[in-house]
Amino acid sequence: MTEQSPVLSKVTQQACDYASVKVIDALIRRSGYGNREIDRLCDGTITYGRIRDIRNGLEAPVRLPEFLLICEVGYIVLDSPMGDD
Repeated sequence: MTEQSPVLSKVTQQACDYASVKVIDALIRRSGYGNREIDRLCDGTITYGRIRDIRNGLEAPVRLPEFLLICEVGYIVLDSPMGDD
């Protein structure tokens, strides 16, 4: 399943991109931090606006380095089950 992004016509999003939006949003909620706190903890490597875009599925999909950094600063252990939050 592919679909054009409503924001960027050059970005084609796959089903896994939509799934990553839900996963990253759940991980951030689980960490207890908001977008601004994640931005601060990342020392600006991932900006508030980019975090917001990732969580809302806007612009480009989350990149692996962004995903791993968000997990690192949120003290998220990737081998723990997600469950339904």
